Amino acid sequence: MKIDGLTAQQAKLLDKIWCIERESELETWISTLPPKIVDEVSVLIELVIHETIEALIDDMDHNYPQAFNMIMKCK
Repeated sequence: MKIDGLTAQQAKLLDKIWCIERESELETWISTLPPKIVDEVSVLIELVIHETIEALIDDMDHNYPQAFNMIMKCK
C-alpha cells in the first residue's frame, strides 16, 4: 500500500503502526502519546482502512465485474 502526501512525521507514525502486531500493543502505544499525536494516529489508521477497502473494491472490478458495477452505482 502506498499513501501519497504524508509528512515525514506521518510516515514515521505509519511505520510504527505497521510494526505493531497486536491491537493491545497498539492501544498501549497510543496511550503514551500526546493528544495531538493520538488524533493524527487515529486519522492515519482510518486512512489505511479506507485505502484497504478501496483496494478490495478495485479488485472486484477484475474478479466480480457485476458486483463492482453495482457498488459504483451506489457511490
